[in-house]
Amino acid sequence: MTLHFADIFTRTAEAFGDDPALAHGARRWTWTEFRDQAVRIATYLRDQGVGPGDRVGILMHNSPEYLIAQYAIFLRRGVPVNMNYRYLGDELAHLMNDSDSSVVFAHEELASRVIGVRHRTPSLRALIGVPEDGHLVEGVSADATWAECLHTYDLGACLDGSEDDTYMLYTGGTTGLPKGVVFRMADFVRRSFTGYLYRGWDVPTDDELMSAITEHRHRGDRRVSIPACPLMHGTGMWLGAFYAHLMGGCVVTLPGRSFDADAMWEIASVERADAVTIVGDAFAKPMLDALDRAANAGKAFDLSAMRVIQSSGVMWSAEVQSGLLRHLDVRLVDSMGSTEGGMARRIVTRGTPIETARFEPLAGTKLIAEDGSIVPKDSSARGRIAASAVVPLGYFNDPEKSATTFVEIGGVRHAMAGDWAVWANDGTLVLLGRGSNCINTAGEKVFPEEVEEAMKRHPAIVDCLVVGLPDERFNERVAAVISLEPSLVGTTDAEALVADVKTWLSSYKLPRTVRIVERIERAANGKADYAWAKAAIIGERSAEGTKLS
Repeated sequence: MTLHFADIFTRTAEAFGDDPALAHGARRWTWTEFRDQAVRIATYLRDQGVGPGDRVGILMHNSPEYLIAQYAIFLRRGVPVNMNYRYLGDELAHLMNDSDSSVVFAHEELASRVIGVRHRTPSLRALIGVPEDGHLVEGVSADATWAECLHTYDLGACLDGSEDDTYMLYTGGTTGLPKGVVFRMADFVRRSFTGYLYRGWDVPTDDELMSAITEHRHRGDRRVSIPACPLMHGTGMWLGAFYAHLMGGCVVTLPGRSFDADAMWEIASVERADAVTIVGDAFAKPMLDALDRAANAGKAFDLSAMRVIQSSGVMWSAEVQSGLLRHLDVRLVDSMGSTEGGMARRIVTRGTPIETARFEPLAGTKLIAEDGSIVPKDSSARGRIAASAVVPLGYFNDPEKSATTFVEIGGVRHAMAGDWAVWANDGTLVLLGRGSNCINTAGEKVFPEEVEEAMKRHPAIVDCLVVGLPDERFNERVAAVISLEPSLVGTTDAEALVADVKTWLSSYKLPRTVRIVERIERAANGKADYAWAKAAIIGERSAEGTKLS
């Protein structure tokens, strides 16, 4: 068997064609239908000249068509390019030009953005308009529609993939312009076998994958996965989709643009989902609230099939994890990593002690001090995390940045994306945060994520983002924007909140400027939008912010 997504998906369709592969509302696709539609789309891509190594953009919300288009690109040995559906003119043009995308699949209401920058993207040869939830948008001027692409079926359009083909995912651009992280295909597929571990199953070897799928199917163990976060980001695609499909399972995408926890739990109940993928507290808190409401109303969801909730990308607080475990006897998998590489993980169940931001390091993970030395595990010194589990080939078209991020330590390549941590006494890693966001106040380093989690421990605070603002005395001062529980709005103020937090956070880390807002704005994947936070504090501080002494 070739360790290539196209080969594995096709073999799964041949062996278990009648099993469900995709679901979205009332719509269903078996594995046979998943493969057949991907072959038809691959036929269209062949006719557009797409071949090995060519980049093809996907500008879509979560949908089965997203995964069908990606499978089709793999069948042509092409490279899918994940495009953020929030991007507008300049951002989208940069991504299309940086990736040299020759074809773009876009949900029809997003296609106008591609049309608007087409004159600036010379590599683009074809734009395919895809209806969302089966609904057409009038007046879309795409080169072809999804229905037209499905017109011709030619197995000759499918190429035999190579394990040396590449897979690429663009970063979210939270620390600069988006960068394409390039992996060797076989290395990345093998990394995705981790999904078996998260489900509580034995991780198969390369040659055991198909027999493992067969074995679990015969035992009645099938993965039904809900990626609650966007497929355009690594957490949603990797943990929510790839993990399930490499188990021969079904991926259930959620109708609707915004996350609705009540609707998600209802769908999980109907679909008998065993896995949900989220991004930290931005998803987990509303999920817990929905479970609490249902339990209090005596109308608890039937989640007896649920086995695992997995998260990556941002902090997932111990309090919220404990709350979920009150309702669900599941495995909670908190992965610490970035697009560039996995660093550590934590798997907890009922009865397991839970601490926010503490993880078991993956094999080979190191901490590198500012002077370049390796931080020993018996030291309390801070260090940048260096991960060696599956290291990408580099950044697409950026050898200079690749050389500084992907480095050799002791003869082994490591990825150093910029996250900082310290070793705990028991050998676990305590995450501090991303160095690029670090605040230097009076010579002390403050990591925003640490302060945010401390602030969110306050029962009145729903969400919090922390940034550094210029300060004549301290160089930078710590500033926070927070949202409150609706029932507590007007019953407290910034000074009282900070005074309470002072009991569990060092004084130099306390926010000296606080703004209370109705709602914290985050990216679609739940990650922090620090540019918004800074603008919110600076732009309207005089009206609603409080500067504390």
